[in-house]
Amino acid sequence: MHACAVQGSLLRSVTILAVFSHLVHTYVITITPTQALTCWTCPNKTDNEACNTWAPDVHCPTNHTVCQTLHRVDTQRRSILVHKSCAKVDECTQDHVGCVHTDSGVMECMSCCTDSYCNEAVPSNHSSAIMLSATVFSHAHRTEAKWRQTPTLVLPLLLVLSHLHPHLTSKLAIS
Repeated sequence: MHACAVQGSLLRSVTILAVFSHLVHTYVITITPTQALTCWTCPNKTDNEACNTWAPDVHCPTNHTVCQTLHRVDTQRRSILVHKSCAKVDECTQDHVGCVHTDSGVMECMSCCTDSYCNEAVPSNHSSAIMLSATVFSHAHRTEAKWRQTPTLVLPLLLVLSHLHPHLTSKLAIS
């Protein structure tokens, strides 16, 4: 083969690989967006029913991947405050979740969860706060679904590329 022919073939191979890389990147990043989280949200309502009735149906910001619920009850265990919001995962660690008693005798419970509308209920004691937060701790470092879909695209694209440029497969095998 002449040097010009080899150089032209190599240039076509590099171009095809660049197109392939762009297609994979576009598919993974753009075509398969992760589904936005939606939480029950309310600012400082007196009880859970008032909160859920008031709550607007709004998606959480991208970096807010958990639903957080704060519930305060008085010494007679009556609800005095419910605050629900979207939160960042670092605001919902095992150190944040559970119940504490304040100096005034109020019990403050925090729970967090990771599925849309998962914070409909409020924690009323330490056990329920932990139970309602189970999804945060079991999925804290999970891989987003969009990355698991990548292999389904790679094989068909490789097959298409190998038909477009038959010598590409053998060149890739050599290197």
